[in-house]
Amino acid sequence: MATRLNAGVPLSVINTLSMTNGPAGPLACQTCHDPHSTYGDTTGERHQLRVFDQVQLGNPALSNAAPIYLNLGDSITTADLRLTNSTVIVTNLGAVASCTICHNARFWPTNIASGTNMQYQASSRFAPSMSPVAEVFLGLGAYDYGQQMGNSPHTTFADCEACHMYQLRAPLNGIAQDSLLIGTNVTAVNTATYNTYRTLLGDHTYSVATTQISGVTTTMVENIAACNQCHAGDADTVQSFDHKPSYMKDYVGTNAVYGIQTQTAALLQNLGLLINATGVSVTTVTNGPIVTITGFGSTGYSTTNAILQAQHKAVYNWSLISNDKSLGVHNTQFTIRLLQTTYTDLSTNFYGNSVTNTFQSKFPRAYLR
Repeated sequence: MATRLNAGVPLSVINTLSMTNGPAGPLACQTCHDPHSTYGDTTGERHQLRVFDQVQLGNPALSNAAPIYLNLGDSITTADLRLTNSTVIVTNLGAVASCTICHNARFWPTNIASGTNMQYQASSRFAPSMSPVAEVFLGLGAYDYGQQMGNSPHTTFADCEACHMYQLRAPLNGIAQDSLLIGTNVTAVNTATYNTYRTLLGDHTYSVATTQISGVTTTMVENIAACNQCHAGDADTVQSFDHKPSYMKDYVGTNAVYGIQTQTAALLQNLGLLINATGVSVTTVTNGPIVTITGFGSTGYSTTNAILQAQHKAVYNWSLISNDKSLGVHNTQFTIRLLQTTYTDLSTNFYGNSVTNTFQSKFPRAYLR
């Protein structure tokens, strides 16, 4: 892991940088890189990134205590009193900091969970930002009910650049070195496929997936080669982002084992249905016979404080995982356990504090993560 380099540009400055459309997306090179400073880096590891190795999470405007410093992979829970009215600075991130400086929740539950700050939360928006990837990837910043949710190996053994900037390899001596999932078919990257997708996936597109449009047909293309940098070579080679390794369990209680994205989507739907059952209004998308919960309205919250708090926490956690968009890929352990635990908290507060109302009781065949 990278040695921590001091310096960097504060978020207030990053937010004022000009962002223009370019061939790589709605960013300019200078958004991330400073063309005039190496920040004292003699190794070239920093790549002149404006933000490197550490990032502040949470909202300083809602904090009145000194920040807490954590190393990559450390865990902290809402039961830790150090979190009260504090923000968290995560260190030892290397280049990941340049991604998480923007892709984070903007505030933490502990910034807004009590006193007048709760009024701010209730009167504004009770949800993280639309891209809270940092919190999910790092396993931090959720209502964790004072419990350690834990992290998957991705947190410490992977990083944003390794997957999102993975560059497809051209065939070597006529032999494909990578594969893509095109629609439902795992496809070897031959010369034609390489030439088609090398500028659409990875590198500074940051895309791990793209779409192929032919007439009225749209086909999803997933860069599973990025995953198989680590996962290839055994029975658990990644065949799709909806990965189902040999050690996967049934976390939903369907008496069948599905891929991680399918299971995360099911847990989100089940938690969403419970939130709606407690009275909170929902927004939905209808696709044939399937009605999917996509968010929550501002009506239907309980006047009983314990239930209201449980509803707020559930909506926040549901939104955190839903807005992460990876459906469990970024941090499977954190994602699954958080959704299961959130279900239990809301169910036992609404229906009664009995073992019959826990997630395990409602879904007895589910494996608790």
